[in-house]
Amino acid sequence: MKLQCAILAVGLLMCARVSAAQVPCRGAVKPSVAVESPDYTLADLLTPESSALLRSAAVKRRLGAAPLQGSPRVLVASQVKEMFSAVVSGNQKLLETCILEDVPERVVVRGAARVSYPVGHPAALRPRAGELIHSGQSARLLWDEAGIRVVVPTICLDPGSIGDIVRARLVHGNRTVRAVVVGAAELRAVS
Repeated sequence: MKLQCAILAVGLLMCARVSAAQVPCRGAVKPSVAVESPDYTLADLLTPESSALLRSAAVKRRLGAAPLQGSPRVLVASQVKEMFSAVVSGNQKLLETCILEDVPERVVVRGAARVSYPVGHPAALRPRAGELIHSGQSARLLWDEAGIRVVVPTICLDPGSIGDIVRARLVHGNRTVRAVVVGAAELRAVS
């Protein structure tokens, strides 16, 4: 954390020395973002006028699953600045030339309406690279509490790899639970 703050401070000092005419890489953050894809990246927060160099570096930083429609996520300015400083610190060219000009105090991320496929639909079964669980997939949930072990069928609501925490809906009932991905189509309930 201290190293990231130091890198950010050095980057800001270097950027202050560079005149506005010399800066080829500028970026600004939108105060409100509507995400249509199942997950979103740091690049989704940038305005369309932001530099392509900054956008290409920011697209590599995944921020997780997009919020469900009607359940916005709020990111504060310090979180956003810290995430951008981590992206910039890994690239010397960005560190020397990029300026993040405008970061609102709050960035509201809203999930746009998404197409929901029924269980078993080919589009719902298409996994992304590195994911063992994807949205709409059936999975077994192991619930082990107080010496009682229960295996329950669920439908995953979020994509994930081993160790990721995802949301899953119980097939019999409408309860949504948080679970850790432990294998292909295997989840363990988080208490």
